[in-house]
Amino acid sequence: MAAGETVRQLNAAVRDPAFHARVRQVGADAIRSIGPVIADEARRVGRELAYAHDNAIPGNWQGTVTEMVAISEFMRESGWSLTWTPPYWVISEVLATPDLRERQSVVEAAEPLILADLDRLLRGVDRPMLDHYIAAARQALEAHRSGYFWPCQALCAAALTTAVHDLWEHKKLGKARAAFERLHPNEAGLFDLRAYAVRGAVGRVLRNYPDDGPVPIEYNRHASTHDVDPRQFTDFNSLLSVMLLVSVILEVDTTRRLAERYEQGEDVSLSA
Repeated sequence: MAAGETVRQLNAAVRDPAFHARVRQVGADAIRSIGPVIADEARRVGRELAYAHDNAIPGNWQGTVTEMVAISEFMRESGWSLTWTPPYWVISEVLATPDLRERQSVVEAAEPLILADLDRLLRGVDRPMLDHYIAAARQALEAHRSGYFWPCQALCAAALTTAVHDLWEHKKLGKARAAFERLHPNEAGLFDLRAYAVRGAVGRVLRNYPDDGPVPIEYNRHASTHDVDPRQFTDFNSLLSVMLLVSVILEVDTTRRLAERYEQGEDVSLSA
């Protein structure tokens, strides 16, 4: 058949209402046959995304992605842990307060809530590889509650050092710090924000200071391990140290739990 004749027949078919009816019927039949498959796959993907989201965003975080990035950025700049605890209203007040001393007062006022959260959160972790870290965090919590702030802070600094070496497999603290400082929240995907935030706070705490320089007043791993100076060992730094240690424990546990469920091929729905 000549090409011109074929084109004329096609044009005639397109103008025929019956042609469009047949096309719609074919489409409808196809949708009926593959629709359930698509729907099931969409539900599965939706469940996976919901589970991943709930494990990527700590329960105490709220607001827009921009606000969550701001939380992550604050942790990176301050070394304060704001993941899982304190409550969101405390975080909001901290971020809205420009003065460091006033920010500290906001956190100190919420200390009873924070300590209760830390105790509850630790009870929810049951992973043998974290047993020693949980034991350290529990003893640090008890020391802090009892007013023994220096032992609490020193124990948390030691446990944090070991966690960076063993749990995150960084044998050199300087290289760990450099790696964590490269994780900028503005470059993180939604599911990476929590991981970036925790590592960013740890990176800040891992910073060194000159041997002939003043001991930093903010919580610092090196100063808490190699110095005995009341400018470093304070009740507030004691609180910050145990908050950060618990965040690292929860970060490792949450990441491993999600990875294990995927490796085992489990349904990752929220009800699973």
